[in-house]
Amino acid sequence: MVAVPPRSPLTMSRSDGMGNIGRKQIMKLASTCVVSLIAFIIVFVSECGAYGNGTAEGKNTPAYLDTNLTFEARASDLISRMTLEEKILQMQNNASAIPRLGVPAYNWWNECLHGVARNGVATVFPQAIGMAATWDPDLIRKEADVISTEARAKYNYAIGKNEHGMYQGLAFWSPNINIDRNPRFGRGQETYGEGPFLTSQIGVAFVRGPQGYNSKYLKVVATPKHFPAHSGPETSRHYY
Repeated sequence: MVAVPPRSPLTMSRSDGMGNIGRKQIMKLASTCVVSLIAFIIVFVSECGAYGNGTAEGKNTPAYLDTNLTFEARASDLISRMTLEEKILQMQNNASAIPRLGVPAYNWWNECLHGVARNGVATVFPQAIGMAATWDPDLIRKEADVISTEARAKYNYAIGKNEHGMYQGLAFWSPNINIDRNPRFGRGQETYGEGPFLTSQIGVAFVRGPQGYNSKYLKVVATPKHFPAHSGPETSRHYY
């Protein structure tokens, strides 16, 4: 009997080096995310109407609220106005508000591995390992786009109630691009399996889908993980 390979939207025809190319794609996207995160708080402050009540410093609109400037220029201006303590308090997932600058509190901890998590009712797609079993990056991109649409709706609802808590933001700690090298990892279901190439293709799709294709703004922020803690190295594979 001759085994016939299953038909699928993703053809696995190369086995040497293609995984590395895919990983480079994800790393490039991750670098873009870092820059986007810096600009994110600028957009967030603008959306929340900071300085709208005339209680902020000065009567003139500060540069970081001037939408005619670049994100980099606005971020630089905002940071220049912050004290050392205020900067330090921004370097955690539960970032404190800075009332004198009109910066609201923001929690960076949000999850959407296979649907908006821990924030009320949401569409639940198959777990990540199930997504990988489709061998269909374009389908996963479409699923991720749906997830980000729901995420935006939930964010708008929370902001409308002046809520800025955990799981109510737009920066999501997904996708999980760890390679499931050892079943004792315990979180293998969160990954796209043991294949670097397939993981890279699904991973890229799950970054592009949520973030969208607007040339200036991200729909949400996708954050590939985990770089410091994963299914290896051998000496620490049983714990974080």
